[in-house]
Amino acid sequence: YAINLMYGLAATIALSMVSCVQGSEDGAWYYRHRPGLECYSATDGTLTLSILSWVVLVVYVVPWPILSLLMVRRYYWRRFRGRGKLAKSMKNTVYDYWIADDNHLQPRFFWIRSLDLTLLGMMAALAAMFGNSENFAERMALAVSSCVLMISFLILIVRVQPYAKSRLWARNLRIAT
Repeated sequence: YAINLMYGLAATIALSMVSCVQGSEDGAWYYRHRPGLECYSATDGTLTLSILSWVVLVVYVVPWPILSLLMVRRYYWRRFRGRGKLAKSMKNTVYDYWIADDNHLQPRFFWIRSLDLTLLGMMAALAAMFGNSENFAERMALAVSSCVLMISFLILIVRVQPYAKSRLWARNLRIAT
């Protein structure tokens, strides 16, 4: 659970630490979100942070949606040999997060969660590329790209219908009001 909760934060911070623009006066590269700090500069203290951000991107942000999909396929869809406690606990942990009854996600559509994480990473990348800009064209590119991604994901959900047709969420809404 913690790995998935940290994914959006890690993607946003790591991508903002590697997104640089060239300065107009001296030709040096500066962070898009912090124009006062020079990218990959030992004097500004950003060299270590930038290297750490690249490591986080390569080790966690880029591969996690794919690895999580493969993990679910391995531990849930394939049968374990034997019925040991480890096999049972792994299967229950994977099932509980990815396709439990309270999530209303049909088991055959477990890959929707990986697409959701990929979409989150793409939104963080768009924010890092186009964020904190005074340029109207960049702002419009961010808005259009974000809308296209979100609407495409919504169309996929409507067309595929990966969620069960239960109305249990309405019960909690009625209790809360």
